[in-house]
Amino acid sequence: MKIVRLLLSLILIAAFCLGGYIGLDKLKAVKVEKMHATLSQRLLEVAEFTTVKVNYSDCVSIKKSAAAGLSKAYSIVKFSGVVRVGIEDATKIRISIDEGGKTVRVVLPHAQILDNTISTQEVFDEKNGLFVAVTTQEIFDEIDAARKDKVKELLEGGILKDADKRTQDLMRSFAKGIGAENVYINFS
Repeated sequence: MKIVRLLLSLILIAAFCLGGYIGLDKLKAVKVEKMHATLSQRLLEVAEFTTVKVNYSDCVSIKKSAAAGLSKAYSIVKFSGVVRVGIEDATKIRISIDEGGKTVRVVLPHAQILDNTISTQEVFDEKNGLFVAVTTQEIFDEIDAARKDKVKELLEGGILKDADKRTQDLMRSFAKGIGAENVYINFS
């Protein structure tokens, strides 16, 4: 009788342990799926992933004169702009999480210039001569040239590498925030 009870107890303990082990695997799988959904959802909430934003200001001046110096015109315009750098399409970010939920692997596209917009502009000084004038189109053309020069300067200064580094740091922070212990990030 004691042997039967002992055998039944051992069978019940073994069944309980086996059930717990199987249930634990299922809970881990749900955790991994939920972690992946959380990280993916955070990324999909943004259409584009801006990681670096540079504010700048500049001044352009245009001077014109009519033949024989009879008439002169000039315009001085101060403007400020914003250059945004990051990942244009966040859906191109690929994320995989291991079954234990402790290791996250991320593949990112490289950063690029997303936008370069003028936020303000103000005319400081303007004078139109009798025979010559500075047109609005000439002012816009000069501002556009200055905007392109700013982007060229930022590119030469390594802003894309800085943005890639910043993107890696942000992705690592997101992954650690959902409980990942190991985060591996590569670029496509």
